[in-house]
Amino acid sequence: MNPRAQRRPIELYFLLYLMAVLLLLDPLPPAPSPQPPNAAVRPVVFRLLFPRDSVLRCVVLDSAGIRRVEYHDPALFVRWAPALEEPQLELDWALPPELRFQPPRLRMGEPSPQEPIAYELLPEGLRLQWLPVTQWSASTSLHAGRYTYPLRLLLRGRLPDSHTPVQEEFRLSFVVDIRRSIGGSPPSTPPPPDTTVREPQNLPPLVLWADRTLLQLVPGSSAEVRISAEGMDLSTDLAAPPQLETSNVEAQIRSLQGNLLTLGIRALRPGTGTVRVTVERRRDARRATAELRVEVRPWQPLQLPDTVYVELPYELDPKLPELSGQDLRAEFWVDTMLLYRSAGEPFTLVASSGLAGRVLRVRRFINGELWDEARSAIAPLPPPELAAQPIQVDQHTWRIRARCYSTPSGNAARLELVQGDASIKELYGERQPDGRWRWQTFELKLPAPEHAQQVILRLCNSRGGQRCSAPFRLGR
Repeated sequence: MNPRAQRRPIELYFLLYLMAVLLLLDPLPPAPSPQPPNAAVRPVVFRLLFPRDSVLRCVVLDSAGIRRVEYHDPALFVRWAPALEEPQLELDWALPPELRFQPPRLRMGEPSPQEPIAYELLPEGLRLQWLPVTQWSASTSLHAGRYTYPLRLLLRGRLPDSHTPVQEEFRLSFVVDIRRSIGGSPPSTPPPPDTTVREPQNLPPLVLWADRTLLQLVPGSSAEVRISAEGMDLSTDLAAPPQLETSNVEAQIRSLQGNLLTLGIRALRPGTGTVRVTVERRRDARRATAELRVEVRPWQPLQLPDTVYVELPYELDPKLPELSGQDLRAEFWVDTMLLYRSAGEPFTLVASSGLAGRVLRVRRFINGELWDEARSAIAPLPPPELAAQPIQVDQHTWRIRARCYSTPSGNAARLELVQGDASIKELYGERQPDGRWRWQTFELKLPAPEHAQQVILRLCNSRGGQRCSAPFRLGR
């Protein structure tokens, strides 16, 4: 019997046994269990972090027919969570004709007499500002008293993940307090009918609203936070100066104007810090507190090479930290020429030969202020160098091994004859790239081996400044 025919059943059984072992060692993954029909993704709930009934105040002083706005609440902060995509505001404001305010319009930026209501996009919401602009004449009748008028704002946007549309409405109260100064003429007409809603005699709630509750800084950097006081005038109603409590940061009050408090904060060292601001209303000793959290992140130093060689690529990382609410940028300069402005992304530099001898500067800014700077000299490529001592193959043949910087533009070494009589050729088959280096082999032949002579050679770059090595000698 043919022995090969006897081995076939044995080989078949062995293969079946091997497949069974593999199935035991690596079982198939279980099929995913179907999701219950009533399972649903938990929706993101939009929350308006703002009292739906708030107050903006305006005090109008009337003295012998001369009317002026004595005081007004200039700003109000609106915050929400989570952040919205493409937030939009719509305004519905019905003002009484006797006040003759300019028709309000909503715009981005700062308020102006032409557009007295403006808003500013903030990381956690919006800052609403308004400027009362009046057009009274001396004959316009104004009656002393306090009047309250409704202000309705409609917020629209989309949730960032699901793109679900969001529409929220909140109302404010615009309170106008018309006062007669001493010596002012009495009203010539009786008071108007009581058709407006009068403000209650008790004091309104006292609330502090900060335009940012989370700050991200680096050690030594500063930020400014604006806090709005609702229910009091910080210029006249404070029982005592605002109280500050800090940890790992320095804080100081920079200004108090109307219902706005401007706070300056400076970070000290990496870690977490807090700032608490507490005010007390003089008329009823009621207190309100706003608390801020400060994350102080380390500032990594710039790492630049001492020398940047022309025609070699360098990836320069500005190492800007990620800080929310801070304007960080890096600028790459050669002398007075701006090469690139980065918001944190690396910049790849390949300096041309014409920039040799100049200085590369990398400057980093925080909120427009120069923070630090690093410099590197731009130089031509170093000259090629001998990789080993020249090798004498026979009486009139030498082999010379050299290396030079390899560049994207194709730099290569040249072996030049400075003195003597010889022929030079490169053995191209022995070129070897090695990272930034290019290895080359040259062969030199002396035409008259029976006569002793001295040959002087040098190695030069073909690009990148064409620098040459010091001459070296070959002789027999």
